[in-house]
Amino acid sequence: MATLFLSLSAGAIVKFIPRIILSVLLCLLLLLNSGVFRPDIWRNITDTEQFSGKLWDEQRSSALSDFWPKSAMLPNSFAPLVPEVLLNTRYPIAYFPGWVARVDGKKIDVFPSGPLGLVTVRAPQDKNVVLSFEDTPVRKIGNIVSLVALLGLIVWIWKKS
Repeated sequence: MATLFLSLSAGAIVKFIPRIILSVLLCLLLLLNSGVFRPDIWRNITDTEQFSGKLWDEQRSSALSDFWPKSAMLPNSFAPLVPEVLLNTRYPIAYFPGWVARVDGKKIDVFPSGPLGLVTVRAPQDKNVVLSFEDTPVRKIGNIVSLVALLGLIVWIWKKS
């Protein structure tokens, strides 16, 4: 929602700044940042080589540190295909606030465990656990603020025209 609001705000600037100035600024911006549009690494390999083996694993894991929770260590291998069942059931999913587990419709505790901070639940092994990711109060407030800002922008644009 915030990205949409910022995009709409940036689009509204067009009404206040002459198009020739915007065109010159855009060209200048592209010229000054032309180095960004060149590949950093150029490999003379086939698609099969790029999307298999070690190079494929490198691509799948290269941005993990950008999104992984700060409280957990980065994994040194990929997630297993099935959950690990001990006294607790640990799923190969990073824990963030908002994870909810239900057994027979009743909420049960979800908590991070292990050095990677993976989603873990305590439930009987013969029961079906349903995991879902729900909004936290902070996310709900952020969504409401973004929606109010978007509605305010729409009303403002409508009154201007």
